[in-house]
Amino acid sequence: MIIKILLLLLIVFAVFFLFKLLKRKNGAELFNFLTTTLATLLGVLIAVSLTNYQEKLKETEDTVKLMKSAKRTLDLNYEYAKGTIQYLESQYKDSLNSEVKINRELINNSLPYPDLFEQIILSENSSKNISEASLFNMYNVLVNLRRLSGKNIERRTYLRELERLKTIMQLEIDYQSGNLSYSALEKKIQTIVKKDLQ
Repeated sequence: MIIKILLLLLIVFAVFFLFKLLKRKNGAELFNFLTTTLATLLGVLIAVSLTNYQEKLKETEDTVKLMKSAKRTLDLNYEYAKGTIQYLESQYKDSLNSEVKINRELINNSLPYPDLFEQIILSENSSKNISEASLFNMYNVLVNLRRLSGKNIERRTYLRELERLKTIMQLEIDYQSGNLSYSALEKKIQTIVKKDLQ
């Protein structure tokens, strides 16, 4: 950014002196030198801008890839947790104290916390590129999931939190891919949060 500003200032000064030299009669050689310098500086500025733009595009592509893999791990966590809950509920469906037995099983075999998802989100490439709204809400859900996993829990709450995290993650992927504006992202996340508070 600083390089761009300095190059721009240099170009402005070169143009200013160029016009001053045109008013003088013996400035043809200096005029040629300044126009060559100006063209070179302009070329450097364009090259730097294009390189930065390409790097930003590559970084965004890498972030989207990471987020898609994080979402896939989250999908696997969700399916495993849902399958475990359905299995336990079907096993103890007709027994006395079924809730107590299911909760005991869940304490002994806790529902999976999305560790890999958290590591991907906390990675340098992801965390610096994820939008503030998504990152804040993802952390909130992860805190809730950490509190819920491995305890005598309300199973449906755990699944609902995983679903919420999946939805926020998909919105962020859409935002990073350019399919969603930042204001639309914030609005949809606020809708999800309000819905969960009810």
